[in-house]
Amino acid sequence: MEMFQKQDPEHLEAMQKVMALMQQPEKLQEFFDQKRSEFEQLPDDK
Repeated sequence: MEMFQKQDPEHLEAMQKVMALMQQPEKLQEFFDQKRSEFEQLPDDK
């Protein structure tokens, strides 16, 4: 919320992209699948 209130340009651009994805469920699912895959490839913090 703070980034939005400060009108951070990078944050606002990211919000616009996500809002556009939300209009296309298949694209939103692809986005989440990609992010899940990236997350699962990160090393464990043990």
